[in-house]
Amino acid sequence: MLLRLVFSKQMGRPALTKALSLGEATVKTMIKNLGTEGIMESSSRGQVLTVKGADIAKRIEERISHPVNVKVPEISGKSSVAFIVRGAREKIRKGIEQRDEGIKHNVDVTTLVFEEGKIRFPGTRNVAGIRELEGALAEGDAILISSGKNIGEAKKGGFAVALAII
Repeated sequence: MLLRLVFSKQMGRPALTKALSLGEATVKTMIKNLGTEGIMESSSRGQVLTVKGADIAKRIEERISHPVNVKVPEISGKSSVAFIVRGAREKIRKGIEQRDEGIKHNVDVTTLVFEEGKIRFPGTRNVAGIRELEGALAEGDAILISSGKNIGEAKKGGFAVALAII
């Protein structure tokens, strides 16, 4: 999410700390690590992506949607968001791997796929209805429903799981 924020506009460390809901030391370490990898650098106006960083951020933007708040009571009663991972159907088996990755990030993740014009649970013919995603899906997309103790946690954890797919 840090790359997305900096990709959209230059931001200083205090603004990044607030936007990410992380501690200052954590953000400082992230920026340092991204700088070491040649992805981000500091400027007088804040953090800026290098050419390499902008390329990575662009590829992420093309593959992973921004989170969409969803209400899917048959999946979770918690605060939930959906991420669409473009063209990722071939990387999804039964969704267990995404569930396990979500556990590492303190979120519950349910994986769905868009096949034959319907949102389905992977490996089944069972259909799920998610009004908020109508018209946003293309054949072969994967959908991650990330649920957490609050929307912020659901977004952070779900994004981490989406990154693990691509």
